[in-house]
Amino acid sequence: MDHAIMTANNTFARHIGSSGTGQGRNACFRNGSTLVDVAAGAAVLSLVLLPGLRLVGDASTLARHVIQQDALLFEASRVMEETKISLCDPLVFDGLHPVRDVAVTGSEFPNLRVQSTVTASGIANLLTLEVLAYQDANRNGRFDNGESSEALRTQWCRP
Repeated sequence: MDHAIMTANNTFARHIGSSGTGQGRNACFRNGSTLVDVAAGAAVLSLVLLPGLRLVGDASTLARHVIQQDALLFEASRVMEETKISLCDPLVFDGLHPVRDVAVTGSEFPNLRVQSTVTASGIANLLTLEVLAYQDANRNGRFDNGESSEALRTQWCRP
């Protein structure tokens, strides 16, 4: 009977990491990680996390671009509505319509400009309104290829 209890104790002791004879830990259990384990873990972690971090950076850049395009579209729409309101006066409608190019103030994006053009459409009493909002990246006062922009176009009839 004592032999059965001792065998059971030794089996239990092996499972918890001790042989029961005072020899210390079993060979399959370690106190900590080796340098190779840490390096392998870091490599696996970097392989998993780096693409995700790159996606976060790309998403941030894309979100900033969308916010800028929204600001450009807002400014173009604002100038379009102001132009349509001014054309409600028959004297303004029948007058000359020079190209307007103005800088936008109060925007979180620097160097925004809006250009509006009113031209005759070829049909009596009908004008074509074109508005271009752009970020003047090189600050030369005119729209250049490659600059962020939004354009609107509509037609307006004489009141």
